[in-house]
Amino acid sequence: MGGLVCHAQYQAKDLEKLIKQLNQASSNSEKAETLYKIGLWYEHDKGYEKAIQYLDQAYQLEEKEGNQTGQVNNLQHMVYAYKQTGLYPDAIEHSKDLLKLHQKQGNQTGYNNTLKDISMLHKLNHDYKSAIKTDQELVSIYKENNDQKALVKTYADLGFLNLELDNASQALKEYDNAQKINQNIEGQTSLQGDLLINMGFIFGRELKIQDKAKEYYQKALALKQQTNDYGTQAMLHNEIGQIDYKNGQKKEAQQHAQKAIALAKNHPGDQKYNTLAKSYQLLADLHAKDNDHKTSAQYYAQYLEVQNVLDSLENERLVTQQQQLRKMQAENKKTRSRLFAKERRRSRMQDQLLKQENELKALKIKEKEADIIRKQQLLQQEQLKTAELEKDKVVQLLALAEQKQKTAEQSALAEKQRMLAEKQKLENEKKQEELERAKQEKIAIEKEKELQKTKLDAAKKAEKLKEQELQHVKERNRLRDYLFVLFAVVVVLVIMGLISTVRSRKKLQVKNTLLNEANNEINEQKEEILVQNEELNTRNQQIETERVKSDNLLLNILPFETAQELKDKGSATPQHYEQVSVLFTDFKGFTKLAEKLSPEDVIAELNHCFTAFDDICKKHNIEKIKTIGDAYMAAGGVPVANTSNAIDAINAGLEMQTFMAQWKAQKLAQNLPVWELRLGIHTGEIVAGVVGKDKFAYDIWGDTVNLASRMESSGEPGMVNISGDTYELVKDHFKTEYRGKIKAKNKGEVDMYFIKGTA
Repeated sequence: MGGLVCHAQYQAKDLEKLIKQLNQASSNSEKAETLYKIGLWYEHDKGYEKAIQYLDQAYQLEEKEGNQTGQVNNLQHMVYAYKQTGLYPDAIEHSKDLLKLHQKQGNQTGYNNTLKDISMLHKLNHDYKSAIKTDQELVSIYKENNDQKALVKTYADLGFLNLELDNASQALKEYDNAQKINQNIEGQTSLQGDLLINMGFIFGRELKIQDKAKEYYQKALALKQQTNDYGTQAMLHNEIGQIDYKNGQKKEAQQHAQKAIALAKNHPGDQKYNTLAKSYQLLADLHAKDNDHKTSAQYYAQYLEVQNVLDSLENERLVTQQQQLRKMQAENKKTRSRLFAKERRRSRMQDQLLKQENELKALKIKEKEADIIRKQQLLQQEQLKTAELEKDKVVQLLALAEQKQKTAEQSALAEKQRMLAEKQKLENEKKQEELERAKQEKIAIEKEKELQKTKLDAAKKAEKLKEQELQHVKERNRLRDYLFVLFAVVVVLVIMGLISTVRSRKKLQVKNTLLNEANNEINEQKEEILVQNEELNTRNQQIETERVKSDNLLLNILPFETAQELKDKGSATPQHYEQVSVLFTDFKGFTKLAEKLSPEDVIAELNHCFTAFDDICKKHNIEKIKTIGDAYMAAGGVPVANTSNAIDAINAGLEMQTFMAQWKAQKLAQNLPVWELRLGIHTGEIVAGVVGKDKFAYDIWGDTVNLASRMESSGEPGMVNISGDTYELVKDHFKTEYRGKIKAKNKGEVDMYFIKGTA
């Protein structure tokens, strides 16, 4: 899974084509294939959430079609996307679905690889117990297939996992299983030495059985001498010398220290100075114990001389890192420009798609409005027919009245009065009906006005545009009111004309024509208002989206409290803190590692580590301050002061070293260069805040920062090195190992301690 890449290299313009293909797809298989390609496009563009969405749709269709190959492809990319977004539980669940498909297909290689991926995902999720269960299943498979090399790696991984769970005895058994198999595999001498070193470490550091630790270190030393690994040989001589020193074997300890010095001097690279420093310090301690203070002072002077070289190399490393940083910044600037152009193209494409969707919605609305108009026209036709019938009835009554008038004047007069009464009643009923209809229309108009007003009030950020839209709406409403009144007047006139004379038919037809035209105009105005309302809503959503993006970007740069103060006041006041724990890290031999990798790979490796460090800092209430090259700086107790910051910083440091140990094991298993971390912590007072007016950055200042940096540079890879001030705050919470003193500018000599675990 880690090596999974997106084979479909799409450009931004291809997304629109793919969406069109999706709309035109006629079968589930075509839809699934197109959805899969869209998912790959978003994966390649690092839009992993969108990628998951489309890949999941494709997977569902492939499942309906019974296409197992298609299901496998979609699941593999979904697992990759979930892993990239840190959603490890989801990645694990989908990997289990992959296992079932591989079983159905009889794909044992795919099954084994997916099982290894699940083990790795459990480790990334810090679920070491589940990782152990998965590795145990792999052991059974590799035993059945007699895959010796895979067995060695899996047993070694089990050793590491049990060590993480503080199960040293079981870890020792797993490493022993690995080395027993590995010793019979040709060409594995170096790995055999590493396995024995791990066992020696467990005996010495975890189980406190120094004789056993020495035995395994000596076995590892013999193997490393066969591979000409002088650096590791020197390290092993120092470890054995330390054990002899603790056991009172001064002569043997001195011999090992001298051998370590000889090997280190002939070994190229900066690591030799760390070895020399440890050797000279051991010799100084040995002679001091024999009361040979003169010789002890000489070795201590050599130790200080080497330490000065290390400090000088550290300064050179910082200068080199700054140069590399400037180079990477220039490359990042170019990359950002390319990404910005790409994002603009993508934004234009999304705008086009949004426009098409809006046009489609508008078309559907128009179709509904047209249907309403057709129904209204049918209703009007029925009303006209009724009016015609009423008119004919009135004419007949008038004719009858004239005939009766000739025969009997009184009867005619009475009939005429009755007719007039009926006429008046009819007119009153019609007027009442029209008044009721006008009242209902007026209520509808008022409701629509209220709706328009609510929508316009919600768009205050586009005030000028909305005022113009409101003016248009008011003008159209006035026109509609006028047209409705005109409609009522015309209807009354038409009815009266029908009753009074047959010749008014032509006038009625003219008025009906005018009425239809007015109705059409009203409907057109309604359509325009609906479209404009949709445009206003879209603009409001865009404004709100941009505001949220702006707030999130500011919070990604500055702490919440500082960001809020900047927004409220336009500036942030620097704050003094009495107790803050500053944490520094950097990578051992970073310059050499960087020379072997491309700039892209260097950035990718740093991003992998620093992203994990960011998560760890958040977990332990530590504020990330900044990164400088391969150095990472964070602090506890800012921007909100607390009394637990020393403990929080140490817990964060221990988890960072745990993460690095896991990563180192992965690198070793893949025969890749390993990255090791030095980490130092000091507690004291600082000043924190934001300075300047451009490119805001939250930072801290004070001697505490400088001394924390010295703790890091004076530490050892894989350890958490703390100052005496920090020790006083945490000595009841953690096991420690005293390391001696170090000179610090403006501070004199400062005590140092290694953290050995919780108390």
